Amino acid sequence: MNRLEGSIPPSLQNCFKLQGVSLSINMLSGGIPEEMGTLKNLQILLVAENNLHGTIPVSIGNMSTLERFSLVDNKFTGLTTLDLSRNKLNGSVPTELGTLQKLQTLYLTRNYLTVQSPLWANTSLFNISSLRVIAIVNNSISGDLPSNMGLWLPNLGRDIFWGQSNRWKYSCLLIKLIEIVSTGHI
Repeated sequence: MNRLEGSIPPSLQNCFKLQGVSLSINMLSGGIPEEMGTLKNLQILLVAENNLHGTIPVSIGNMSTLERFSLVDNKFTGLTTLDLSRNKLNGSVPTELGTLQKLQTLYLTRNYLTVQSPLWANTSLFNISSLRVIAIVNNSISGDLPSNMGLWLPNLGRDIFWGQSNRWKYSCLLIKLIEIVSTGHI
């Protein structure tokens, strides 16, 4: 913690060889400058636990070398779709995704992510009640989806693509129907 105040300077774009930015646990305000997306060598961008707000710039998607990105405990709005497909991401599904409470669509296909049974104990995805679409096909996913997933993710309105191929399709409506039949509650 450095107690830095003010905003993230857009002039950081001039540091084209910059590989890491760690500004977490400060008192920064404002948003993430759109210019940050021009940092092609940036591997780490940590801005957790600040007072940042606004929308997350689309240009962040241009950071092809970004490996670690943390926005936890800020006041960002407007992020409803996150597509991290085909990025060679590995390891566990990031728990930070569970903090994106307005997220409606999540694509994590064709990476090297892992989740093992029981899924609801190992991922924060089930904390995002606003999710409507989840696509995690072609990763190292094992295990089954929980039968009461419709209770955790009540807004899923399209198929969930889970596992190694599209044969692992689960319709949320079917999951809700199973839950209604098994519990007797709507």
